[in-house]
Amino acid sequence: MNNNKKKGIIYKIEVGNDLYVGSTKCYYLCDRQSTHNYDYKNNKYVTKLLHIKAKENNIDKLKCIFISNFYYDTVDELRQEEQKYIIELNANLNVQKAYTTKEETKEKQKHYELEHKEQRKKYRKEYREKNKKHYKEYREKNKEHYKEYRKNNEDKLKQQKKEYYENNKEELKQKQIVKVKCEFCNCEIQKRNLKEHEKTKKCLNNRD
Repeated sequence: MNNNKKKGIIYKIEVGNDLYVGSTKCYYLCDRQSTHNYDYKNNKYVTKLLHIKAKENNIDKLKCIFISNFYYDTVDELRQEEQKYIIELNANLNVQKAYTTKEETKEKQKHYELEHKEQRKKYRKEYREKNKKHYKEYREKNKEHYKEYRKNNEDKLKQQKKEYYENNKEELKQKQIVKVKCEFCNCEIQKRNLKEHEKTKKCLNNRD
């Protein structure tokens, strides 16, 4: 039955009372052990808890201890088996899950976005400023395409706009009352009115 499947190995590494569980697609466990020790010796992944604990215990070489063979069709199946042993053996040196569901990955990404919201916003702003000319040329080149897309997806875009507003209501309200300086004429204007202001005679006549 296993002839049509790939062979994987589930193993553990003991460091004092601590434990690390791993899986490998290597046919022989010694090959995976060699890789572990190469990384350990050459200080790769210096933040890896397994390596930190091994150094604290003055361990020269890591030893991979066989747990079981596992035959699989997809790598996800092997990762799930590894995660099963991480939980069963309470492997406290595994700081990350071997396998996460799509829902867990989505939730993790959402959490990351919230945690780094300001940094990402700053990066996007700087990137837009740096590539302003490119964006302008691209929009001009593809304006008919955008026009057709908006026409064909009117309801979808309205719904997205509505959802965005509901999810960011308070932040958007605050933005609306913030005053900013017009980069063309140096007038102070409410941020929500900036685009309209840039088209006014007052702004156009006072530009350098």
